Amino acid sequence: MIYCWHIVTILLAYCGGIMVNEQVNEQEKRQLADQTENKEKKSTREGEGQIKGGRLLKLIFKEKPSKILLLLLDGGEWNISKLARESKQSYVYAFETINKFEKEGIIYSKFNGKKREIKLTENGEKIARLINELMKS
Repeated sequence: MIYCWHIVTILLAYCGGIMVNEQVNEQEKRQLADQTENKEKKSTREGEGQIKGGRLLKLIFKEKPSKILLLLLDGGEWNISKLARESKQSYVYAFETINKFEKEGIIYSKFNGKKREIKLTENGEKIARLINELMKS
């Protein structure tokens, strides 16, 4: 249970705009949790109602978007149609999710003829690995 909390803390820290190294010791994890908590309190006082990156956090903790990240983590050649089919989602939902991920810097895409190839960025891979670990535990 504690292990899951650390993964969630790291995800919160990334989504809050804090740079996270994959090898974070216990003290750094506590500091990240404190910083995230402080940001949350500060943004609430300022009337924002959520930490920076809260939209991303809400997105990656939903089942369908996390399926897309996990499929992309496996590698291979992915386009929107294939991702939608494999994750059992509509094309429109997959398209919108991929656009949101690209806007947040989690994935990047390039056109190869008519097809739009989708890949994870370095930060996207970190997030997908953390989600994968969280789902296993």
